[in-house]
Amino acid sequence: MKKVIPLFLLICAYFFPIFVYAEGNSIKLKSIALDEKSDTCTEVTGARVEDNNISLDLKMTNVGDYAIYKIVVKNQSSESIKISTSQNTNSNYIKYTILENDITIKKSQEKTLTLKVEYVTKASNDVLVNGELEQNIDLTITATSSLINPKTASQYSIFLILIALIIVTLTIKSKEKKYLLLLLTLLVPNIVLAANTDKIIIHSKVLLVNNDYIYTVNIFDNNESTWLDGTNTTMVYLNRTFPATIEKFTSPALVSSNIYLKHKLENNVVKESYLEFVINDEIKSQMAERCDGQECIQAVNALVNGTYALRGEATGSYNSHMNFTCKEEFYNSEMDMCVSPYYESNVEVIQEAFGPLFDENYCSIESPIINCNVLEFYIYANKQGIVYARNETLACEIEKDGSATCMEVVSD
Repeated sequence: MKKVIPLFLLICAYFFPIFVYAEGNSIKLKSIALDEKSDTCTEVTGARVEDNNISLDLKMTNVGDYAIYKIVVKNQSSESIKISTSQNTNSNYIKYTILENDITIKKSQEKTLTLKVEYVTKASNDVLVNGELEQNIDLTITATSSLINPKTASQYSIFLILIALIIVTLTIKSKEKKYLLLLLTLLVPNIVLAANTDKIIIHSKVLLVNNDYIYTVNIFDNNESTWLDGTNTTMVYLNRTFPATIEKFTSPALVSSNIYLKHKLENNVVKESYLEFVINDEIKSQMAERCDGQECIQAVNALVNGTYALRGEATGSYNSHMNFTCKEEFYNSEMDMCVSPYYESNVEVIQEAFGPLFDENYCSIESPIINCNVLEFYIYANKQGIVYARNETLACEIEKDGSATCMEVVSD
């Protein structure tokens, strides 16, 4: 019976190998590219790759914001590899997901993985610093393949196996135990099954920005006296309480116009005001129907799809005689005029929207004023802080005193 036990152990060792992990180079990161994202998610910088490490830099403002990346990896080993993932850093707000399930890559083949980074839970104001919260999160993509007789770097595993064999051998009271120990020791390299593991590390820096924006298409009632003294309840004023009489929309999708006003509120005080306009295929199709020739249609189709925001600023104020007084911090002595800090960025926004049409045929580009026009679609900005947009039915404006309003366009 005692002679049978060693033989039985040897047979078990051969047919039931011991499992350890070894480092290797079975998986290679080939490329990563942004596939799609939500409108209010911004890729601050493009994805950066160094060896098998990826760095992402994103800004998200709304729950539900997301960015989807396509990651191409290659199996460089002679065995099939199995892909698994783990989010190494806990986050209450950001979730990583590899959208594919049960991923196996055959030898020498490439596979495209789909990574989704999503803002899943709203960050409350008590965890925000100046309205922002930075999240640094790591995701590990692990590739595992099985190899017999590997050149393993896991020497500690071998030592542990040898110690275990010595203990087993010492429990056998036999004169041949020293021979059994020698035999088992020599057999160790043949009974160890190593899992060759490689990793791709994805590091994401996600800046969460509290989105306390509301959207309006408030129609001006043209009461000059209340406009001048700042009490007009149909207007929104920068740095003043938002009027309770004006309807708020929580999303631009709820506004029935491609031109509208956007305001950031803090404790119901207007801290920022923007004039937003949207260009998309549906809007361009509607515009093209009103064209009277092919040149007009081509111009309309040349507009660049997107959502664009022109930022207004209260650079001064009007008195009862309609005289404008510039605030000291906005006065430019060289130009002898009031200058908005957002004029240059507003010009860049208009240039992006009009694309190839940003020339003298469709735009008047003479500082301190810029305006561009295609059909009845008209955009204007000046250095003093005024921004204005008009389509065939609605015009919206932020004046240089920070008052924001819209007006219905009356057809001739």
